Amino acid sequence: PGDRDRDGLGVTAEYLHGRLDPFRWDSDGDMLSDGYEVATRLLAADATGIHGLHGDADGDGVSNLMERLHRTQPRLKDSDGDGVDDAVEVAAGSNPIGPGGAPPSPAWLAPVRFTLGDPGLDGKTEAYEMFIDAISGDTRGFTFQNTVYGEVESCILPLVIGACYQVRLRHLGSVASPSGTADPDYEAGIEGVDGTIIALSGSVGMLGRHLSGASVPPGVEPIDTNTAVTVWVQSRVLPDGTVPVMDPALVATIQAWSAGRLSSAGPVPEAELANPGIVVLPAYSSAMGAVLPAKVRVGGIGVAEGATRWLRFSDTAHVSYRLPSMFQFLSPGDAMVQIPGDATIPVDVELRPSDAWPAGTTVTVDFVVKNDDGVILSDSRDVKLIGQIVTAIGDSMTYGLRRLNDGTYETPNWHNPWIAYPSHESWTGYSGTWSDIAFQGSRGYLRRDLTSKVEWAGHPANGHGPDHCGYPGARTTDIIATLADASRTYPLAAVDVGACEMVLIYFIGLNDVVGGRSAGTIYGYWTQGLNNILAKRAGKGRTIIVAVTLPRMSSTYSGYSSAKQDQLKAFNAKVRSHVISAPHACYVVADAELVPHDSNDDGLHFMATGYERVEQIIRQALLTGLQRQP
Repeated sequence: PGDRDRDGLGVTAEYLHGRLDPFRWDSDGDMLSDGYEVATRLLAADATGIHGLHGDADGDGVSNLMERLHRTQPRLKDSDGDGVDDAVEVAAGSNPIGPGGAPPSPAWLAPVRFTLGDPGLDGKTEAYEMFIDAISGDTRGFTFQNTVYGEVESCILPLVIGACYQVRLRHLGSVASPSGTADPDYEAGIEGVDGTIIALSGSVGMLGRHLSGASVPPGVEPIDTNTAVTVWVQSRVLPDGTVPVMDPALVATIQAWSAGRLSSAGPVPEAELANPGIVVLPAYSSAMGAVLPAKVRVGGIGVAEGATRWLRFSDTAHVSYRLPSMFQFLSPGDAMVQIPGDATIPVDVELRPSDAWPAGTTVTVDFVVKNDDGVILSDSRDVKLIGQIVTAIGDSMTYGLRRLNDGTYETPNWHNPWIAYPSHESWTGYSGTWSDIAFQGSRGYLRRDLTSKVEWAGHPANGHGPDHCGYPGARTTDIIATLADASRTYPLAAVDVGACEMVLIYFIGLNDVVGGRSAGTIYGYWTQGLNNILAKRAGKGRTIIVAVTLPRMSSTYSGYSSAKQDQLKAFNAKVRSHVISAPHACYVVADAELVPHDSNDDGLHFMATGYERVEQIIRQALLTGLQRQP
């Protein structure tokens, strides 16, 4: 009576199933226990052919050893009768013995190595088995056993990322001996391989090497089977450093706001965080309101025990950050910046350029979660930071032509094809000077009131130069033509700038009015030019169109007529009501129609006072555009 070899069969059962040896757990020596072979209809007294360790009794391509590992029936090709063979389900990572489909993709399966066996330091006498049972996130279970005595063997299993498993050990049996006693020395281990990150908890002391020196009599379990280790499969880091799949509990939501964007306007859509990205801007020194810094909100993670959150910057030279506990912006210094505090609580991180942000510069901000040992659990490339570029396209109002009411020019003038901009020396005969802000039109004041760190494209912001998009005498049709002319650098190069947010000041139409065109005709060409600009900006980042209405002509202007003034007003009304549908574009109006003329200007252009007032209107429109979606 009894089960002295602990194979699950009593003495009577051992006799009935082929006169098996009641003192040997494996009567035929194939390393499959008598109890297992009887339960699965294998011959426990035959270690050859289909009944042996590597036999395949059901011909499904899964050996008896693997059937035991996956707990399938060695005599059935489809153990759970679901119409899918065991071999197919095992390969797919689904449950071959019951309900439970495969993971969403193979990427959700991560390799974990289990090791177990007798280290053989005082004799190669013992064999063990390990039970791996899913607690959550998986429906599969595994039984890993030794196939030889006195050796530590290993097995790599594809476990589901995010799942938890309970692992227990059991002494399988000893090599046959007259005494039948067991010498329970064993070694066990669990580790992630090929980038798999796991966390162990529970009775982790049962792992490692255990040398007992004891002699345990037959019928007694020589090791504690009630202790267990919990394995949490957290993520898998690929060789390129990416983490395509991680436990959702370790994933924090990422929200971001471009500089100037109010929180109430909502964050940038998730799909746009990396393309086109969010805009970082330096502090605007403006009496009309400061531009809010860009902001990234890192959400809390569901399982924060032992986890820390980090931001990783691809470039530390161009960006600075500020946490809620900081009074000023700091350079990251190191590429990795830890987010302090409780990892379950969302944190806002403000971002600004450290200095100038050259055109085309981008910085990637990755969100990283580490464990106590500094091992990366999750790593995702979330947000791309881009800068802002300002350009102005239009006529002489764009660059600030000044002419007195007696016809005297205070700034140089030049003519179509507008590629020979007046040199620095050519200003000698004019009362204006090259570098004086009073002779730079609205753009000089805009640079002063915003910041010198924002790039300008198409012409210098703080002076005059050969690269210009403000053409004296230009009409709306000229803008269309120059945009289509690939032989000239500008204005095409001014709008064809990638990886940036562009503020485009669109100030054109006054010469059309002076030339006698109707409001409808001007608006048609104006719209065509704007659409051409937006088409060239497609896929290159957000564009804020600042459409400037035309200032009214003074009755003192030599070309003035009430009919032309009426057309100017009608055109402005169309500009105010214009709507754009281009993605990643925002349309705002800088309404300069009522800006008064100076007493000594020519009635069409302005002096310093008028241009500065136009700049104030443009700047307010720009700040409004920054706050809006998209």
